[in-house]
Amino acid sequence: MIKIFDSSNNFPSNYIYLDHFPGQSRNIMLLLSHHSEDSFASQILEKLLSEIIMLDLDNIAEDKIISTLQVFFVEINWRLYSLLGQRPDLERGISLFLGVMENDKLYFIQFGRYFMGLFEKSEFKEIGRKWENLAMTSRDELMLLGSRDMDITVKVEQIIISESSYLLVIDSNAAMLLKELGLHYLSINEHLDQLKVKNKFGFLLLKYWKKKASSNTPWRRRKRVNRTATILMILIILSAAYVYYGKNLIDDLFSRLKFTRNEFTRNDIKEQFFLLQEQAQDLLNELANDDMNIAIFPQQKIVMESDWEMSITRDFSSNTCFDYRGIYAASGKSLYHIDKRNAEIKWEKSFDSKVEVLRLVDANRILVSFADGRLISLNRDDGKQIWEAEYDIPDKYSLQHGVCLISLNQYRQLDDSVFLIFKGKKLTLSQVRSGDIVSEFENDAKIDGISEYDVLDKCIYITAGNKLKKINIKVKI
Repeated sequence: MIKIFDSSNNFPSNYIYLDHFPGQSRNIMLLLSHHSEDSFASQILEKLLSEIIMLDLDNIAEDKIISTLQVFFVEINWRLYSLLGQRPDLERGISLFLGVMENDKLYFIQFGRYFMGLFEKSEFKEIGRKWENLAMTSRDELMLLGSRDMDITVKVEQIIISESSYLLVIDSNAAMLLKELGLHYLSINEHLDQLKVKNKFGFLLLKYWKKKASSNTPWRRRKRVNRTATILMILIILSAAYVYYGKNLIDDLFSRLKFTRNEFTRNDIKEQFFLLQEQAQDLLNELANDDMNIAIFPQQKIVMESDWEMSITRDFSSNTCFDYRGIYAASGKSLYHIDKRNAEIKWEKSFDSKVEVLRLVDANRILVSFADGRLISLNRDDGKQIWEAEYDIPDKYSLQHGVCLISLNQYRQLDDSVFLIFKGKKLTLSQVRSGDIVSEFENDAKIDGISEYDVLDKCIYITAGNKLKKINIKVKI
């Protein structure tokens, strides 16, 4: 069972994609980066991310994983080499880590400036590149994807991650700084937090727990264990609330023991605490696998929560569309590009006719159709016009709002596909199969339109008058 402990955020030179869930036997992890924050390089990263998602690695047979990845990356290397050749001022090549986790086995590919290692109790083991090779500077030594005009040899490696081990994938420059702070499985989170304060870098930290098989425990014993588990669950919840919302329990114990000259160290205390967590998790897993007449755990619960809201001077009037970095929406004769992370307007462009429909297309373009029949193509980065043409667009392609479908392929944590509809101020999420309402969200104003589902950010965007709001969709376990 995979548990993501920590990971970096997306920023212009770094993208991360995680398709993981504790119940899945296969989990996908992807890190992408370029040495610069140039917009051209960011576009290439976006395109590569989209191509890898389209591979549909979740549904490929295990014996086909290696051959599929080898063929794919040989072709991608040539395409990247050609694209990066258009900008000789940029470094030619991309750093990439792609991991396909099948139970406790990890298939992975590694290019460029990424460093990997396994924490197994007190031991740290490098995977692939060694510490002494991190200072390499030549392009050939770095083995960047897209740096060579030849059929590359794609090496798909395999490792077995043992129970309770930690896997770390991190930018090589940050890895050198992390080594100076110290490498220990109990302090790795603390040291990563220290680095994140000063630097932006791509990384992924995860842990593997082996899922234990169900047992044929007698009914009376299960009943007794159920009561014990309920009490234990309450204690865990109270402890977690105290740790995360009150004082830091571990640091508090450490201070008291240090004051009384106790011989235990801080790592000893943490280790005991983690052991207690693992024992509790084992008991809960055993209960989850038992066939009981009553449900200890609630059924899947999905909630919709507002993330941020921004407003403009006039009402939004077109459909809303988005890419990996921004949202595009129109108001009358104006078009806006809005940053997904902080809701800031990146650029605004005005026209002499009302904007009717927006559509994102390849090559980093957005198509804009107008009420007077014109169609123009704009660059997404700065809104610069690329071309313009006259088209007779039928009325049926006018403003589209109403229904948003979220399939199991788009959100793998769902038990069933769902759809969103709105009426007045209310946004309703329902199951496709039964039509049962799963969740509702009440906006503070009448909703005018909803976007399609944003797979990467797991959200949708709604417009209400002159306001644009991001609505997160979360599965509660």
